[in-house]
Amino acid sequence: MASKRIRTGTIAVEGLDDFARAVRKMDNGLAEELRGTNKKVATTVKDKALGNAHSLGGVAAHVAPSLSANAGAKSASVAFGGPSQPAAGGAEFGSINYPQFAAYRGNGSDAGYFLVPAIRDEAPHIEDEYRKALETLIRKANLD
Repeated sequence: MASKRIRTGTIAVEGLDDFARAVRKMDNGLAEELRGTNKKVATTVKDKALGNAHSLGGVAAHVAPSLSANAGAKSASVAFGGPSQPAAGGAEFGSINYPQFAAYRGNGSDAGYFLVPAIRDEAPHIEDEYRKALETLIRKANLD
């Protein structure tokens, strides 16, 4: 079974890339199911981050519409910011020099104001979603 390793802002499922390659070789529908799970997880985090940003108000609420959930068979991600929202990084991580942003929180376990906290809060749910999805895919692919 795949295990998880949590770093600030990232949940890495060890062995997921190898598993995704094996699934793609066996049945295109199974790879699409794995992509669907990745999209579901990314959307859950995005929705939580969106709520967090709106609760904070100010610049965080202003950049919140730029949050987007992305997924492929091998990855899930939530993107934000971009050319139309240059303040997104400051809204998420704070600043020492710019007063329109909250205080800089560093890059430790309590970093971030809306997206990173959403990842931390949803980590148990993400683990459960992947456990269920991988068990189902392993069974369907006769890999057990």
